[in-house]
Amino acid sequence: MSKRFDICSPRPGKDDKTFWHRVGTAWEGEKGISGTFDSLPIPDKSGKVSFFLFEAKPKAQAGSAPASRGGDDSEIPF
Repeated sequence: MSKRFDICSPRPGKDDKTFWHRVGTAWEGEKGISGTFDSLPIPDKSGKVSFFLFEAKPKAQAGSAPASRGGDDSEIPF
């Protein structure tokens, strides 16, 4: 099995903290690392686009909804 990574782009958050927006997934294979973007990273104030690879979170954590949302998360709320 190949190693999986989350592709994340830094965004400014509250109180000078960095918010990491997940923009895709990457895989390490025999010939290197390849990736797929689900959304495009937004350039920062200077026009520079940055992204970083982090070890992927388990799928149960990566797609889980916040507990404060309320209601039954098994159904789409619309």
